[in-house]
Amino acid sequence: MKILFVIESPRIKYHYLTKLQPLGVLYIASYLESKNIDVDVLDFNVEKRRKFNPNNYDLIGYSVTSGNIELTLDSIKWAKSLNPKIKILIGGPMVSLSPKELILNKDVDVCVEGEAENTVYKYLISSDKSKIKGLWLKKNGKPYYTGKSKPIGNLDILPFPAIEKVPFKDYHVVFKKTKNVIALITSRGCPYTCIFCHHSLGFKFRARSPENVVMEIERNIKNFGINEFWIADDNFTMDIDRVEKICDLIISKKLKIVFSLANGVRADKLDEKLLKKLKVAGCWFLTIAPESGSTTSLEKIHKGFTLEQALLISKICKKIGIKTMSNFIIGFPWEEKKDVIKTIEFAKKLNTDVTHFSRLIPYPGTPLWNLVNRSKYKLKDEAHNEGTPKYKHPNISDDEFKYLIKKAYRETMLKPRKIWNLFRMLKIRDFISLGKYSLSTKSI
Repeated sequence: MKILFVIESPRIKYHYLTKLQPLGVLYIASYLESKNIDVDVLDFNVEKRRKFNPNNYDLIGYSVTSGNIELTLDSIKWAKSLNPKIKILIGGPMVSLSPKELILNKDVDVCVEGEAENTVYKYLISSDKSKIKGLWLKKNGKPYYTGKSKPIGNLDILPFPAIEKVPFKDYHVVFKKTKNVIALITSRGCPYTCIFCHHSLGFKFRARSPENVVMEIERNIKNFGINEFWIADDNFTMDIDRVEKICDLIISKKLKIVFSLANGVRADKLDEKLLKKLKVAGCWFLTIAPESGSTTSLEKIHKGFTLEQALLISKICKKIGIKTMSNFIIGFPWEEKKDVIKTIEFAKKLNTDVTHFSRLIPYPGTPLWNLVNRSKYKLKDEAHNEGTPKYKHPNISDDEFKYLIKKAYRETMLKPRKIWNLFRMLKIRDFISLGKYSLSTKSI
């Protein structure tokens, strides 16, 4: 049996500055190969687009996001036209968002929801697919869901992701210390209830052991010559004792690495002691995500920490020399222009090295989606850029949003000292790419 996984790119690639190794697919690939199933992976985010032969495979799996949905559906149609008997499997975030629409596509045979390692394996070897949890199938021409699959409890049993299946050095991270960076995920799941977040990996926090995490780091150093890591966890510091043990192992083993927590860490799960240890272990950059500068909005989105905690962490990071980024969402449905101004003013006060603003995107399956009661989600590349209207806001016009986004960036980032600091953090290529992105998204 031979399987191909395909990751299509968005139509407009340069709107996506950070391109990380597709860990979800690479975990499935390594798991299947541990079961003696041959797997190939094509990631057109970094690889030159080329035709592949669907007749060489028993199944083609696609990882689908809101950014690559259109090219993915085109590729599926093309593959089926060449080999009508090929099985087409879809996984990724879009399955959780629009499973019924995807499974009703005549060329799609199965959609996998949730963690997919064991689910995909069972699908490949089982005669009765309807008994496998975590699948969307067709039954009498209608969508049929087999029920939620059970999350993997012990993540240490999984083989490390098959990084060698992709040209891992061709991926791109804007904020980095070295030339090449590999993504690393040390835990899955998040117990918090932010209303804009879709918990594709569940609410239960599950973590790899410190020893297992450091073993993967050592593997990547030895086998691939990689010394910088982009930690992609939703909640890396959820278990502070575990993070300290990871740091202790890195330090005791004298591993010469650097790493970033650019995906975001909670302000209430950090303190000066932990930040100092992270710094010694190699952490040089982290993201704080208050999302709003309005206390009312912070409470309504169930963020679970205070603006004061975010300010404290930013201050400590400056003191000990960890670079910082902050993320803000503007346009929650209850907000007015004055609330967005509060967010901008708080962002200025937080004064992180990099500040990022984006308009709210309500996703199906989230409490926020139900709150705004948006119309049917379209299977189109809707996340081209931050300037694209996301939904009709009841209190703020599109023109006001354009003004507010520009105001936010001008007042937080377009300062001589900030630009100079950013220039020192970035490679020339990345500085130019960031400028091109900012102008194309009409954010500045």
